[in-house]
Amino acid sequence: MKSQLSMKEFLSDRNVRRYFLTKLRKFGCKEGLSSIEQVKNVYLLEEEFTVEAGLMTPTLKIVRMKLRDKFKDILDEMYSEELDANLMLS
Repeated sequence: MKSQLSMKEFLSDRNVRRYFLTKLRKFGCKEGLSSIEQVKNVYLLEEEFTVEAGLMTPTLKIVRMKLRDKFKDILDEMYSEELDANLMLS
């Protein structure tokens, strides 16, 4: 019998990520987005981007430099990975 996944394990599961990416891509197609405008990959986090965490400004805009620094390893991994959402759109 398989034990339950933690939230972190669930969010990082490749099949879960592929599911959400597929939903986003289908929505994008339905809304007429071109291939270059489509989401290419997703990474699901437990934590929220908040002003208190320094990841958003008081006007709720993201602080790109801090996000890039904090999630550099994740971003590098995402750019080198393919979830094959294109195969799931048919």
